[in-house]
Amino acid sequence: MIEDFKTTVLNIGKKAENLKRVAAFLQGREKIIVPDGISLSTGCFETLRRQTTGPWVSYRDVDIPKDLWENIWTSIKQTFGDDKLVVRSSATCEDSIFFSGAGQYESFLNISTPEEVKIAIQKIYASLFSINSYFYSKIHTIDLGKESMAVLIQRVAPVKMSGVLFSCDPITSENKIIIESTKGLGTNVVSGLGNIKRLEIDYENSSLSLSPVLERLVDVAKDIKQFFGYDVDIEWGTDADDNLYIFQVRPIIFNDTQAEIKYPDPLSDLQTYSVLSKGLTIGRIAPFSGADSNKIVCQDGHIDVNDLKKIIQSKGMVLHTDGRLSHFANIARELKKPCIVMKDFSPDPDKVYLLDGFNGFLVEMDKLTSNNKACALWSFIEQKVNNFNAGIEQFNGMITAFCEDKYEQVHFDVDGAEIERILLENNFVKNSILQKIITFDFPDRKLIEQGRIIRIQHTNCTTRIQTKELESSLGNYRHEKNNLIEVENQTVGIKMMLELGLEETGRQERHIVQYSSEQYNTSVNIIQWPNSPCYIGVEGNTTEDIDKTVRLLGLDPKDGSAPNGKQIFEKLNLKLTDCSFGG
Repeated sequence: MIEDFKTTVLNIGKKAENLKRVAAFLQGREKIIVPDGISLSTGCFETLRRQTTGPWVSYRDVDIPKDLWENIWTSIKQTFGDDKLVVRSSATCEDSIFFSGAGQYESFLNISTPEEVKIAIQKIYASLFSINSYFYSKIHTIDLGKESMAVLIQRVAPVKMSGVLFSCDPITSENKIIIESTKGLGTNVVSGLGNIKRLEIDYENSSLSLSPVLERLVDVAKDIKQFFGYDVDIEWGTDADDNLYIFQVRPIIFNDTQAEIKYPDPLSDLQTYSVLSKGLTIGRIAPFSGADSNKIVCQDGHIDVNDLKKIIQSKGMVLHTDGRLSHFANIARELKKPCIVMKDFSPDPDKVYLLDGFNGFLVEMDKLTSNNKACALWSFIEQKVNNFNAGIEQFNGMITAFCEDKYEQVHFDVDGAEIERILLENNFVKNSILQKIITFDFPDRKLIEQGRIIRIQHTNCTTRIQTKELESSLGNYRHEKNNLIEVENQTVGIKMMLELGLEETGRQERHIVQYSSEQYNTSVNIIQWPNSPCYIGVEGNTTEDIDKTVRLLGLDPKDGSAPNGKQIFEKLNLKLTDCSFGG
């Protein structure tokens, strides 16, 4: 279970396995070094797990038997003598093409004593079951019971400069190499802190004059990319003799969120900033150290990936340190959180901001025109639906999301009992609903003026946030585009609305008896507001499906209409104050 990681056939986790493949690929190349080392295979981890009765809540729960520890320490002394060591995690669920695990598991630099090394191994093992690992596994539906951990032990390389290389731009996917470097060990680069230098090199035809060792790094990176068949994230270093060291290779995880946001009105005098992760969000801003859920978080000191829950629950991030290739930036992209860099920024906690990680700006919502506010809100909701990740959003009180694109026709002055008889005779499935609605708008009420509706609908046991756009230019049919986000309860929904800078405009209740049929591909809703006659709404994916169902009910499609909510209330002589059953 304790073997040379370059030659072993045992399971040594993704990080060590990738490095083993790179070492074999680069073997014999002059002045290129993959440091030697030994690995504790996953078999060692599994043996200890079987001997443990309780969970590994902390490293103190990891009991390494005396005989096993003596074997480990003997192997270390024989391989490395008294040299300083790096002891690194190599989990089976990190460094994959689907998720990086960047910074999620423990690793240790510059240690040498038996006590230091033993505690490092214990902490690495326990980190597979840490709170961070728990959240990370929930996001990516990883079954930790089926995962394991290996440990990679190497000699600390005598580097004078080190850093990270990406074989393409992780934000734009442009075909260029990006290198971030610092003096000494590369901890500043992966943490996004300190004095970091960045080079951007055209992949095919660089005009930059590079030192021989950086030219060698670029050439090696291109070869490794071709060898693996995907774009790679490489941790590297160089020493006083210009030897190039390769410490880690893993796939680049991209934020593939796509959007083309066309603001209706010009965005004048907006300064743009460096983007670390794409996306768009709206919300209040709080310092990272004190933020709760559904906030844009702002860097207020050291910020890293160890507080993963706050990153998950955040809407986006504003940093004052620009580490594009850091672990933090990697995780932001992996979780599709918009992130920009603003070095001097003091947010107002009472203001609601638009963070546009596509165009690289941050602005108070109140400083936007009404048209641009509405555009930003709808773009935010659409992205939330189109890129919904249940693993992430479960921590924010959201369950699922989907969109609807349908047509509807309304008929007044109908005989509800006769309609019901016909529907049941034709095998439509009945479902009775008491629907409670809370409507929202911006303080200037511009959404409703534009035919846009945003509300919370509580239907039976389901609570959803709904955005609705109405198109009434189709004669007696109405075209609806709906985005729906299911949330845990009404309290969660209201909090989300208020965090968007919206305010409540009314509460309504109505009874709906819904009849649906796969044969007719339609739903017929018999709708009744308090103390008013019923009317029906026939919904379908096409107007042809609606016409077929309307004729089945003995009605003429030409007599149908496409009223908005205001027109329905006027037809029924109904006021908002009358719209509650008191239930």
